[in-house]
Amino acid sequence: MLVIVGSKFNGEKELLAISAGYRESEESWKELLLELKDRGMTVDPKLAVAEGALGFWKALPQVFSTTKAQHCWVHKTADVLDKMPKRCSHGRRL
Repeated sequence: MLVIVGSKFNGEKELLAISAGYRESEESWKELLLELKDRGMTVDPKLAVAEGALGFWKALPQVFSTTKAQHCWVHKTADVLDKMPKRCSHGRRL
């Protein structure tokens, strides 16, 4: 499932696009991003935040060349905590 949520300047979030996609492939993400353009998104988003979906990161600059990319800090933090030894896990939370 591919989902794109937009965030307005006031912090309000809005569902922009959703698609079944194919295994989060580059092609599936590119089609969904192009759909946003076809529906009237004429300005590149300032920032895209996502988890490690490799297809998304490959498709993004092909469609929105000036959009800056940032990996999701929640997912990144969870990945780091998962790699820590169990003896260090006391009191850690996300």
